[in-house]
Amino acid sequence: MASADKTGFAGIVIGAGVTGLSTAWWLARSGVDVLVLDKGVVGWEASGRNGGGASHYHSPLFHEEQRLWPQMDELLGYATEYRRERVIFATTDYHLENYRRMAEIGRGLGYQVDDLDPGQVRERVPLAGDNVTGGIHLRYGGQANPQRTVQAYAWALQDLGGRIYQHTPALRIQAAGGKVTGVETPPSRPLSCPWVASTVTASMAVRPCAATWPMAADRMSGWTRTPVGPDADPRARCCATWPDG
Repeated sequence: MASADKTGFAGIVIGAGVTGLSTAWWLARSGVDVLVLDKGVVGWEASGRNGGGASHYHSPLFHEEQRLWPQMDELLGYATEYRRERVIFATTDYHLENYRRMAEIGRGLGYQVDDLDPGQVRERVPLAGDNVTGGIHLRYGGQANPQRTVQAYAWALQDLGGRIYQHTPALRIQAAGGKVTGVETPPSRPLSCPWVASTVTASMAVRPCAATWPMAADRMSGWTRTPVGPDADPRARCCATWPDG
């Protein structure tokens, strides 16, 4: 990764996970001089330890996710190991009912989903056991390798002139007159920029500008990471509910 020999940027993104790297890549693709900071290394935390699913039917960006994922290897120039379609099977009637409801949501959004009996599941997934009660075959979505994906974004960002400073925690976001001026990193080294995008702690990002970020405890059902670009179709919307309502 790039050595920290430059101090002025058009913008700084804090967090070198897939959200931060994809944000920076889309910006660099549009000609923005952008820097990504991370206290550790690229994709070391949640972005490198998730399931890599690309079937987020509950996301308002679901249709854009389905449009972009098949293109990402070509757009980035590096492999994400994305594979379309997904088989989900159950070993209890309770879970099968939930998956059937998931299938109905997918169909309602305009995508093909096949209901599978136990025999059809075992044909598609030979390691499935005799306790399978059924399943569904999503003809959309799929999965990408999360570790390969974050590395692909990092390499593609650097190919466009973007920089990534690893082992460089953001100690403090600097501001003057209510506007962001830069980020302080160790050892007390300021990096100047007119804006900061924090994928880590939103409250830290807005505090220097005398702003607050309202937060409250809630149950989190899932986390969506979707490759969405500046040319996203504004009509891309979906309305869905979780299987548990």
